[in-house]
Amino acid sequence: MMLGGCGSSTSGNATEGSNVITAFDSEPQNGLIPGNTNETGGGRPIDLLFAGLVSFDKDGKAQNEVAESITANDDAIQYDIKLKDGWKFTDGTDVTAESFTKAWSYTANAKNAQLCSSFFSTIKGYDALQDTDNLKGDEQLEG
Repeated sequence: MMLGGCGSSTSGNATEGSNVITAFDSEPQNGLIPGNTNETGGGRPIDLLFAGLVSFDKDGKAQNEVAESITANDDAIQYDIKLKDGWKFTDGTDVTAESFTKAWSYTANAKNAQLCSSFFSTIKGYDALQDTDNLKGDEQLEG
């Protein structure tokens, strides 16, 4: 609905491929893949398209989105995350904890050459996913 207001004022007879929607006065440098987007032009639309464990309100305050709760252990090196019920992908498949861990592992795995790989460098097993000569691309983070 929000993007509907960004169209042109011409009639609906535009030829295929001639319509362009600009959001936030910027253009993404890459396709809108969360693990391969690290610039504002792509990051802002990704924030509108994808849900995360947390989101941020208009004042920049973090709030749980897909996560029901996030609890750290005493030294904050391990987190228990409980997901809210009812989240689904557009094809109707349930969003699960594995949905997140597989996405994070794909991004962290150097064989997949994602720009945001280093975001996961503090997770146990990241270093093992940096040897591209010995990876297939589907290996998972340990932590």
